[in-house]
Amino acid sequence: MESPRPDPSVPALFDRLVDYAGLFPPASLPLAEAVVEYRALLDRSDAGLLGRFIVPASRLDELTVFLRLFSVSRPLRLALLAPPGPHAPDMGAAVAYARVTGDAFVDAAGGRVRIECFETRASERELDVPATLAASLRRAAESAAPRPVYAELPFARRPEDAFAALERIADVRAEGHPLLAAKVRCGGEGPDDVPSTATLARFLARCAALDIPFKATAGLHHPLRHERTDGGTAHGFLNVFAAAVLARSGRLDPATIARVIEERDPAAFSLSDGGISWQGRSASADATALARSGFAHAFGSCSFDEPTDDLRALGWLDPLPVPAA
Repeated sequence: MESPRPDPSVPALFDRLVDYAGLFPPASLPLAEAVVEYRALLDRSDAGLLGRFIVPASRLDELTVFLRLFSVSRPLRLALLAPPGPHAPDMGAAVAYARVTGDAFVDAAGGRVRIECFETRASERELDVPATLAASLRRAAESAAPRPVYAELPFARRPEDAFAALERIADVRAEGHPLLAAKVRCGGEGPDDVPSTATLARFLARCAALDIPFKATAGLHHPLRHERTDGGTAHGFLNVFAAAVLARSGRLDPATIARVIEERDPAAFSLSDGGISWQGRSASADATALARSGFAHAFGSCSFDEPTDDLRALGWLDPLPVPAA
């Protein structure tokens, strides 16, 4: 499936960067409020940053009454969540269920809905048994095709098992499933849910080396690294995606990637040429766009205003137009 064409109104680093996850904590909006908010965001001048609406496959039917808000020319673009659960014991079965459910929903929607990707999560059982994991990843990729599927791995809580699973993703991709990708959780309810800088840098370096695309989720509401209210440290989405683009473009070593991830000074970054640079290391606008489309895809956020408000405050995004009186 083709990606949307880059929006020239936003820097390449931010194009379609934010998948809207208003249904999920900490926002936890009712579905009606979340989908109406998403539709309103499509009309904003900063809509070039907006990606897909994230929704569990099990809740698709709830969207039916809101399809009148969308059209063939401006469809509801979905990322379907398909975690293992009561209806499906593993990633492969979960994505297969989501595919059938999603296709039926799209067929009934008259062109108003487009499912652009699937997201799943490795179960404890799959992580414990490598052969089961590989078979499940393979089935998930086959079921999702020709759309991407992102497999979330527990890099904060079980890092070595997660990195072993990342190698299995590379193996399955090499078998002929190039749309299988990784997903990394960058935050959560407490400090134990936040991967260390070293782990996140290793993840980006390994994905670049193995040519595995990824998306991120959780904890990336603000551009730059900062302290959490509970005393922990939160990663910044600018840090993570600048590090990813530079790693993809220049094959940075994990130590240098970690320095980008830990950078707190906005003046250390520049987007002035349409690309991204950090302390003398740079990727052109074309290289940045290529890395974003083929490698560092997006991150899920329950807020669209927090990321965009911060970017405006830092001077990296044009102000929103003032509504007419």
